[in-house]
Amino acid sequence: MKPAFTKPVNKRLITVNGSAVITAPPDRVNIQAGAITEDVSLEQAQRENADIIAAVTQSFLELGIAEENIQTIQLTVLPMYEFVDNVQVLRGYQVTHLLEVSSDDIEAAGLLVDAAVSQGANYISSINFSLADQTPYYLEALSLAMSNASEKAAILADTIQVTLSRIPNHVRELPVGISPFPRQGMFMAQEGVPTPVQPGLLQIPASVEASYTYFNQGEQNILQRKSPRV
Repeated sequence: MKPAFTKPVNKRLITVNGSAVITAPPDRVNIQAGAITEDVSLEQAQRENADIIAAVTQSFLELGIAEENIQTIQLTVLPMYEFVDNVQVLRGYQVTHLLEVSSDDIEAAGLLVDAAVSQGANYISSINFSLADQTPYYLEALSLAMSNASEKAAILADTIQVTLSRIPNHVRELPVGISPFPRQGMFMAQEGVPTPVQPGLLQIPASVEASYTYFNQGEQNILQRKSPRV
């Protein structure tokens, strides 16, 4: 006599993505500022640039910026050419020195830019606002993203009239880009022009993928009859 086998219940899945965004005020600012100098003499271009950068650095220190929060991020020396009668002729050199300064006083962003410009800086690359610790905000967004996924799955299950498992059988955190918010683009600074800087709010997104098992009514009844009694 052959043993009797019960036909397994065929599980099906509803897979959804959930997302959420939390906004938060920034608590840190990074500013990239420096100088571009040009001269027919490389030595003169370098000397003029070095004097400006030294003065800019000193102005940052006088505003309370720690020395370790000021660093060089770009230093380039390039020859400049022009064509005379279709002949390439060296006309001088261009020296670029770019500093990055970090501060947890976002209200001082405009002051830092103005201080740099007042000391000869003529190149502001960017002003980025960020969070020193975005973890609490991201975890809140992640929780909301999971709730969003659950709501989507429940709506789909109700629409197709099936019973949805309460607990997902698979959850995957999806990568999202959380980056500092650039408030200023690249521009040449103009001395004497006040620099208003508005930090605004940062957006911290989160996204998940969740899969839920669902059953039609007949399959759910089979599972209930086969559940062990306590």
